[in-house]
Amino acid sequence: MNSTRLIYIPLWIFLSASLYTCDQHAKDEHDHANEPEGSIDTHEDATDDDHEDEWILELSDSEAMNAGIKTISVDYGFVPKKRRLYGEIQLNEENVIHKYPKYAGVVRDVRVNIGDNVSSGDTLAIVSNTSTLGLYPVIAAQSGEILEKHAVIGEYVDGSEPIIVVGNLSTVWVDLHAFEKDLPLIHKGQSLTLYSIDGTESVQTSIQYIKPIMEAATRTNIVRCVIDNRKRNWNPGRLVYGEVTTSTNGSKALILPENSIQTVDEKQVVFVPESHTDNEYEVVVVQTGKHGAGLVEIIRGLEEGDEVVTEGAFFLKSELVTSSLSGHAGHGH
Repeated sequence: MNSTRLIYIPLWIFLSASLYTCDQHAKDEHDHANEPEGSIDTHEDATDDDHEDEWILELSDSEAMNAGIKTISVDYGFVPKKRRLYGEIQLNEENVIHKYPKYAGVVRDVRVNIGDNVSSGDTLAIVSNTSTLGLYPVIAAQSGEILEKHAVIGEYVDGSEPIIVVGNLSTVWVDLHAFEKDLPLIHKGQSLTLYSIDGTESVQTSIQYIKPIMEAATRTNIVRCVIDNRKRNWNPGRLVYGEVTTSTNGSKALILPENSIQTVDEKQVVFVPESHTDNEYEVVVVQTGKHGAGLVEIIRGLEEGDEVVTEGAFFLKSELVTSSLSGHAGHGH
């Protein structure tokens, strides 16, 4: 049996009541239109009646331990502004070697296939020199993977084209596209977060090069980064996007990490630890504003110094929903 205790009232009633409180705050702001700009509602404006029915989620000791809950104090700060650039993973051309035959001749032996891993000094193929009729090896000049093979036994090669391509994929290039309006906002050495196109994977890097010549086809400039690919999860051809912080959004505001905000019945809520007891959390509906760099602006619902759950917030949301559906209840004051 789930030991989590929650108010014995349907969740939608709680959220409706909380939303009504937020609407009432908005009305109070309208009534005080002559107050200076930038003033922020606080809990101190509320009457005692506003806190008669606090909605409390209570956990058992074991649940609290498993949740791994950590909290943070609400504080003022800036929400960074982001610029998103789209692009593709490319081979690091500095680590790709095209092996040409030294002399025109006939291929007598091919010792590798596409996908094979080779070490520097390995023999890749044997070619017969048509002038001297002597045999000579084609040697790998670096360790890597066989990316292309154009050598076939018995084929004549004249040295005009590579017969084998060896690439080291331990690092790769990321070529992103920046429009003209983006160029004043980015620079070499600027930090950048790279994401898979579905946003499920990310890695930190920095801008290594901005191509000064605009691409005619796309009307963009190439912005290049170099990333580690030893785990082979950023292979060439993969579509990606990068985000750079270019500035901050507006003036200081109350901010929280995005992972502290949870959505329940299309309402955004946070969990505030009860100061007078352990393992009890008040569910507070909030109104959010700007988002950026993992931070979110809090417009209404909290005040500076309020303690809010960050790590473990999703666990609390799950317990909130489960307890509401199961009907287990408790009432907070």
